[in-house]
Amino acid sequence: MLRKIITIIIISSFFVGCEDSLNKEPDFISETVIFEDQNLTESYIADLYRSMNFKENRGFGTSGMGLISAVGAEHINFANWQFPNDAFRRQYTAVTGPGFLDRWPYENIRNINILLRDLPKSTSLNQNYIDSKLAEARFLRAYEYFELVKRFGGVPLITIPQNQDDPQDELFPARATEKEIYDFIYSEIQEIKDALSDNKTGANGRVDR
Repeated sequence: MLRKIITIIIISSFFVGCEDSLNKEPDFISETVIFEDQNLTESYIADLYRSMNFKENRGFGTSGMGLISAVGAEHINFANWQFPNDAFRRQYTAVTGPGFLDRWPYENIRNINILLRDLPKSTSLNQNYIDSKLAEARFLRAYEYFELVKRFGGVPLITIPQNQDDPQDELFPARATEKEIYDFIYSEIQEIKDALSDNKTGANGRVDR
């Protein structure tokens, strides 16, 4: 009888514990509040910077620096095993592909597009702040397309967040021409330059005029 009572108590405690766990409130930050808070907005933009590739660097230390210039025979590193030396020796054709230079940053472009869509809807942030952050994000997107176009020529130009239930022709757009991508980059820079800060950010690494 005592063993039966102990068993019932243990089982009851187990179900009480499960119920408490299942009733917990979610502790993640909802996407609907990110652009209502300046600190969260800054964190979102910091993550965009983290995902950028301002300097092509692969491997340990600086062994990957200079990959792009190495393709044009402008730069190699001191040791045969370093990436720029491989980049210097290989062929870049439709068959052999881009090798170490391969990079398709559409995840970061999507996150930038989300900011550009949702930040203007903010009801809490100052309009001057919003305008400056939009300009900053548009520069980052233009830079990502610059990294794409100098590697691959014309690429799909996506400027709004895609949804999985969008039509196929919207989910898989055709490549724009190389000229269209460069024209897009140029027009973006021309439109945002006056909204960027005149103050040099220096070591902070933020976009300024």
